[in-house]
Amino acid sequence: MKNYYDLLGVSPTASEAEIKQAYRRLSIKFHPDKNEGDAYFEEMFKQINEAQEVLLDHTKRGAYNAKLNSFAQQQARVASEQARLRREREELQRKQREQELTAQRLKSQEEALWQQRAAATKPAPVVTTPVTTPAPVRKPQRRKESLSAKARRWKRYKIAWGMINLGLALYLFFGPKKLHYFRPPGTDAYVAAEKGIFLREKPQSTSKALASLPVYTYLKVVSDHGPVESLGLRKAAWYQVSTDSLQGWVWSGYINRIKK
Repeated sequence: MKNYYDLLGVSPTASEAEIKQAYRRLSIKFHPDKNEGDAYFEEMFKQINEAQEVLLDHTKRGAYNAKLNSFAQQQARVASEQARLRREREELQRKQREQELTAQRLKSQEEALWQQRAAATKPAPVVTTPVTTPAPVRKPQRRKESLSAKARRWKRYKIAWGMINLGLALYLFFGPKKLHYFRPPGTDAYVAAEKGIFLREKPQSTSKALASLPVYTYLKVVSDHGPVESLGLRKAAWYQVSTDSLQGWVWSGYINRIKK
């Protein structure tokens, strides 16, 4: 939802005089005639006209304030739910790491047992002397494994493989590539860059960074009609997006849209 107060740079309690003053200042800055028909400035000029029209009308402003408050409450609920999902994901990843470590430890113990058994069944070296004929060396007989020992060994195998398969199944089902199934309502994109991206104040790579967004942060695309910019060997448009509490611009080459 557009925040007309933020757009004009005034507080929600601003007077009509303050709103008019802010509108005059911004209309001079974004007027298309002074910016050679730039699409970004045309869009901004359109939005500030829309903002001052709503905020200078008492009836429209009252209805807008009610919707804005409702939207803020909804955003707070979404942020809370997103934080809860993040905690659950971290807990699941912690349990998965513990299961992997347990499986590795069991595997190491099994390998050590097999090495001990192999060393026990290895024949002893024959010692000979030049003056006497050596007696034939009897090869040690391999001790027959009891049924209870076999049962314990197979039980350990089953536990180890069961834990490995459980960890693999959990990873395949809840892996990071599928987390968007639990995305907060209203979001339709997420950060795909492994190192994260910056939320910019304006649709330019040199613009001020408002916040750092880590990979898999959910976003809501407000507008996908920003200017096109080339970064490296790729060319893509800037998208205006909103997060839990901020609104700004991101380069669309670093995000993925979620198919509905």
